[in-house]
Amino acid sequence: MLRISDIFLYPVKSTYRLSVTESAVLPEGLAYDRRWAIIDRDHTVLTAREYPAMLGIRTRLSGHALEISTPDGAGISVTLNPPPEELVPATLFSNEVSGIRVGSLADQLISDHLGTDCRLIFMDDTRGRIIPPKYNARATDKVSYADTSPVMILSEESVAELNGKLAQPVSVHHFRPNVVVSGCLPQEEESWKLVRIGDVILEANETCKRCVFTLIDPETHQKRADKEPLKTLAAYKKHPRGGVSFGITLVPRSAGTIRRGDRIEILETAATFSG
Repeated sequence: MLRISDIFLYPVKSTYRLSVTESAVLPEGLAYDRRWAIIDRDHTVLTAREYPAMLGIRTRLSGHALEISTPDGAGISVTLNPPPEELVPATLFSNEVSGIRVGSLADQLISDHLGTDCRLIFMDDTRGRIIPPKYNARATDKVSYADTSPVMILSEESVAELNGKLAQPVSVHHFRPNVVVSGCLPQEEESWKLVRIGDVILEANETCKRCVFTLIDPETHQKRADKEPLKTLAAYKKHPRGGVSFGITLVPRSAGTIRRGDRIEILETAATFSG
C-alpha cells in the first residue's frame, strides 16, 4: 500500500530536520516549514552548503513557540508569529525575500554557533515569494524560504535502489524530503503529476534537482570527498534542466492536514517528469 512513512519540517532553513506525525498544508507548503532563515551581514540567506554547522541547530515546535538549540546546550524560544516590527531585506539566489527580524537574542545564539555575524528572520503569510517560471509552477504559486518549491516527496524505494549502487550507503535525510513515502517502485514518484493525501491535493511541478548539499552527512556535518551520492546519481538520474534529479517537488492545490500513515492516491501521472 502506498502511504506516508514520515513527515519532516525544516523550520529554520538549512538546519536539522524535525520529524512530525502530522502537518497542516498551506499554499506555501507545510506549516512552519522553512519559514525562518539565517542571513549574514550582507543580508544573504545562508545555507549549510557554505556553513555545514547549521545542521547542528535543532528546532522543536512547542505550543505557540519555536524552540531553537545548539550543540553546546544553549537555546532560545521564539514566537511562531512575530509581529512585523522590523522588516529586514534579504536575498536568496538573487531573489528578494525580506523577512521579519526575530530578535537580538536569537541573532546572538546563532552567531555564536556559526562564528559569524547573523540575523534570524521570519516569513509570515503575507510574504511568500513567487516561484520562478522555470520551475513549471503557475504564475501565482508561492514558496517560503525553501529553494524552489513548497513540498518535496521521496520514496524509501528510490533511496534503497541508490544504496544498492553505493559502496557507502546514505540515508533519506541526505535529501531533506518533506514527505517520505513507501509502497511504490523505485523512482515511481517521479512520474506522479497529481496526488491526494488525506484531503490535500498536490501537483508536481518537476523532479527535484540535486546539489552539493547531498554530499554533507546530516549527522556529522562532514562533506564527502568522493562526491557521493551525486557521482552515482549522475549515471542514471539526469535532470531536464541539467545536473542530477532525485525525488519530486510539488505545489499544494488544496489546504488540509497530512498524517504519517496516510494513504496516497495517484490522480494523474506525467512520464515527462522522469529524469
